[in-house]
Amino acid sequence: MADIRTRGVRPRTILIAGAAIVTLGLVVTALSVLVTRCSEPAVLKEPDRTAKAPVLAGVLPSGSGKLVNPAGLAWDGTRLYVCESDAGQLAVFDARGRRRGSMHIPAAAGAATAYPASVCALGGGELAIVDTAASRVVVVRASDDGTARVVRAIASPQVSQPTAVACEGTRLFVADAADGTIKVFDAASSQVATLGADLNPRLTFVTGMAIDESELVVADSNAGRVVVLDGKTGAMLGTLQARFGLPRDVVALGSGRIAVADAFERRIAVFVDGKETGVIDQTSVPGAGMAAVRALAWDAGRGRLFAADSRTGTVLAIDVPADWGMR
Repeated sequence: MADIRTRGVRPRTILIAGAAIVTLGLVVTALSVLVTRCSEPAVLKEPDRTAKAPVLAGVLPSGSGKLVNPAGLAWDGTRLYVCESDAGQLAVFDARGRRRGSMHIPAAAGAATAYPASVCALGGGELAIVDTAASRVVVVRASDDGTARVVRAIASPQVSQPTAVACEGTRLFVADAADGTIKVFDAASSQVATLGADLNPRLTFVTGMAIDESELVVADSNAGRVVVLDGKTGAMLGTLQARFGLPRDVVALGSGRIAVADAFERRIAVFVDGKETGVIDQTSVPGAGMAAVRALAWDAGRGRLFAADSRTGTVLAIDVPADWGMR
């Protein structure tokens, strides 16, 4: 009769099998999350390349939710960052309009919370943010826990009352209402220039800036004007020929076009060579009603203009044809 013996399962075999099951479960879970995220419906329409006039692509955020006092916008090529001033954070959206999270801005020592009012995208994945609660500019990177990690800060005595920022590569332009100038900083936050000190009249309260090739376009909000300066010397090159109610922000649309957000007039005006050539409002773009448009950002790849409205708590996405607004 054959010798039949019962063979036990080695503990090592059990451990290997258990580990394999756990690993497989993690992989399946990760794939499930990835598929879920990738399959989320787009909020914004794809650009219509055949359109001859601006078209509303959608409104952020989707659904009934609202942003908390959206005051500043920045587009870095893949993500849209929105300053939610009253919440002390940035809302983050992808190119299709899906919300990807929030970045909490750490408060400065002695401050209850941060108050992000303006933002721009620096090179290398960094963001520069005006924190008016602490009269400072912070350069941050995103952390894994959703908090913005402060890399460096620019405060007094370098700047005393920062109100707006603009970026060109690693160069950072900071408007300082304390002395009516614009300070320029390099990648190490060392000041390399001061612009506007010789202007007459002086800048009053700048709320938005944009770089258009070698020119710096400045929304001098309290003075109701938009001026164009030489980006290196700060010399006055001109003023946009329009009567603004309250110009809050500016952005370069390419081909020499400049868009200006006019909060009181509830519209966005487009200029070429200093003269108004087009208007975006409820009448010209159905569905693009504006109550208090406060900030602008431009996605050059899609020809898409983002406009934040602090009163409605939304961001409009408007597709602007490449030749629209040209003379």
